[in-house]
Amino acid sequence: SSATSNGLATPKGWDEDGNGTVDTVYAGDRLGNLWKFDLSGSNVAKWETAFKSSGSPAPLFAATDSSGNRQPITSGVTIGLNPRNGSNAGKRYVFFGTGQFLTAADQSSTAVNSWYGLIDEGVRISGRSDLKQRSLTNQTTVSGQLVRTVSRAASGDMSGKAGWVLDLISPANGQQGERIVSDPSLLGPVLFASSIIPSSASCAVGGSGFVNAVDPYTGGSLDSPFFD
Repeated sequence: SSATSNGLATPKGWDEDGNGTVDTVYAGDRLGNLWKFDLSGSNVAKWETAFKSSGSPAPLFAATDSSGNRQPITSGVTIGLNPRNGSNAGKRYVFFGTGQFLTAADQSSTAVNSWYGLIDEGVRISGRSDLKQRSLTNQTTVSGQLVRTVSRAASGDMSGKAGWVLDLISPANGQQGERIVSDPSLLGPVLFASSIIPSSASCAVGGSGFVNAVDPYTGGSLDSPFFD
């Protein structure tokens, strides 16, 4: 509506029972809501959001920064099952990043955006306090390229957590308006996402960004060097 401008990003379907039909659909919106839709029933009239609050549709999760500001979701999501042993073995993860690059104001925004890996266990996730916090750490230049690292996961530190969150705050420059506006990609034991840092100069083209890779099921750094 004109009062609350919103829009749904690209949806992604999931076939829970492997019978060739979609049972669940996930999609984010510009208000930071990550929605889960239940399409498992044979009666189309009963297809609806998976969660409700006081009788109204409710999201699986609402993405906010550490100050409670909503983080828009304009990219699609990626879904994966954790193949490892441990407390989260076999659980379904939903991966997505936040941020938008749609309006003139977005070009100069330095708002904090994040990369998320949520565990869907059939209950709503109340907020980022339920997630394990990861961070960007050392940043330096190697062979003329700006590189950085991600904090490591400790053994067992995902136990009891509903997923992880990585804030896109530069360890060297702080808030730069870095954001993820394209779908993450899951390739075996590695989760990728490209982030962008638009130029704030008027009518400027270009900008910068990073190709990021983390452990999908902890949000921490990979166990061995990955990029050549």
